[in-house]
Amino acid sequence: MYYGRFNREGVPSIESTRKILNRANKFGLSVIDTAFQYGESESIIGLCHDEISNLKVITKTPIFSDEVIPYSGALLLRNAFDKSLHSLQLSTVHGLLIHHAPNLLAPAGEMLYEEMLKIKREGLVRYIGVSAYSGDIIEQIQDKFPLDIVQLPINMLDRRLLTSGTLSRLVASGIQIHARSAFLQGLLLTDPMKLTSQFDAVKETLIAFHSHCRKSGVKPAHAALHYLLRIPEISKIIIGVESVSQFDDIFTNFPAEIDFDYNNFTCDNIEILNPVLWAH
Repeated sequence: MYYGRFNREGVPSIESTRKILNRANKFGLSVIDTAFQYGESESIIGLCHDEISNLKVITKTPIFSDEVIPYSGALLLRNAFDKSLHSLQLSTVHGLLIHHAPNLLAPAGEMLYEEMLKIKREGLVRYIGVSAYSGDIIEQIQDKFPLDIVQLPINMLDRRLLTSGTLSRLVASGIQIHARSAFLQGLLLTDPMKLTSQFDAVKETLIAFHSHCRKSGVKPAHAALHYLLRIPEISKIIIGVESVSQFDDIFTNFPAEIDFDYNNFTCDNIEILNPVLWAH
């Protein structure tokens, strides 16, 4: 599917996808993040059977209404999961996550969790968890439903989960943290001078960040990823690429370490930090 405000190349072809997955294998990446509602993603991945043989797949449930989970919610979740396995051409997957975290806190949301537990007990998935946009909702969910994996947004600009202590508390509960929005949908990598007025609140910060990268001889992508690599609570970092050239730009000559000061590059404006709130 076409994804991301700063997407430049659109939907990868099957040939491009195979090349990206081959690069991922060679570099040593370990997990594919997909979802039932990511367009043709699961079907395309399923056609790349050889390329994903060494990669673990994590997928997600459908998105249900926030108001109330229908009586048939568990069945809908199971049917979607079965379709995901069929599309992926896999008998099991590494992880299954609730795609929209508020679903678990909606009336009858526990039915969804119970169905995920059944799928796990049947050996069809190793880990279950939730994808969320904030630490607050995850801690509410964790109080009711034990989780294995949590996907949360964290990046150089967005440090809320660190300063609040949420990451530490979740890890202390035995949860794996998978960090997404590493590049904030590409905002961190885009030329700040080309940003629209919508991003004026963070423009000067990004100009300073890119200037510091040039002075330090570090690519913005490498700086953004190394910020996350320094956080011990994070188990996995999720990134998205549209093409082989983007993959190579990020991972060719990827440095094991960098000398970089991140102190001045942060933001507390929720309208910047949450892409859902961006005007499209």
